[in-house]
Amino acid sequence: FTDFKVADDFLTSVKAEIKVEDEWIATNSYGKFKINWTIAERDSWFDFAGSYVEYKSQLSTDVGRRAFVQDLLRNYQKIDLTKYKGILIFGPYSSTISGGMEFGGSYFSTPKGNVQGVSFTYGRSSLNLDHNIGHTIFAFEDLYLISALHSGATNSSDPEKWDIMGGGSNFVGWHRWINGWLDDSQVSCVGTGVKDSVFYLTALDKNDDGTKLISAITGQLATMAEYRYDPGRSRGGVIIYSLDPSIEYGSGPMRSDDTMLQAGQKLTRNGITYEVLAADAGGVYVKVSKA
Repeated sequence: FTDFKVADDFLTSVKAEIKVEDEWIATNSYGKFKINWTIAERDSWFDFAGSYVEYKSQLSTDVGRRAFVQDLLRNYQKIDLTKYKGILIFGPYSSTISGGMEFGGSYFSTPKGNVQGVSFTYGRSSLNLDHNIGHTIFAFEDLYLISALHSGATNSSDPEKWDIMGGGSNFVGWHRWINGWLDDSQVSCVGTGVKDSVFYLTALDKNDDGTKLISAITGQLATMAEYRYDPGRSRGGVIIYSLDPSIEYGSGPMRSDDTMLQAGQKLTRNGITYEVLAADAGGVYVKVSKA
């Protein structure tokens, strides 16, 4: 925009961030998934004759943002966007402005045909790549509470604290499993009628054949455990989280807390008790008991 321009080094910063993302996706997928990027050079960007102030009202609503993105793509001739699984549209950085929206399930028309898997971010949200990759390529939902976000709340806005789609830095084991990065043999389930079982978990990010996820099913509710080490929290342990598919998007279908169980500690969630019996250099022993 005429009053909201990108810095001279914006393209350089995008390319540098993509290198970080390649390492991030390699860790999360155990080297099974690689993104083939196409980065629009400067002559293929969107430039507006008008100012950001003129569009600010439109960009303040979901309907307005959707219409804005559709207007961008409808006559865009510079790249055939139908060739791509995900489309990430970035605006300039800002320390005071933030906005955007993901449209993972929506179709947009372009001169070459319809496209799907689009995200649009600018300001403080610009280049939120790993989170938006979750939307545009894998069609994952946000795991924070929409109502809390709109009210300005922070402490309760991320009911899934450990996943990149909520408040975390990586994908949880569940997302890795449904993406096919974890084999079924690496997921242990507590069967119906089983009162308690002991499992050996290896660290989620460690690329080995060990068990990475424990799931206990009660009705339609899945309660899961995995062994994590998160550098951002400078600690490791077993985390517990649950998935309830009856809870709609934006209302917290996946829930956890900040607890990381250490050896000798236990936690009960949804009638399932997880107890870390012991830990060694390779992983942890976890006892799972049903009420």
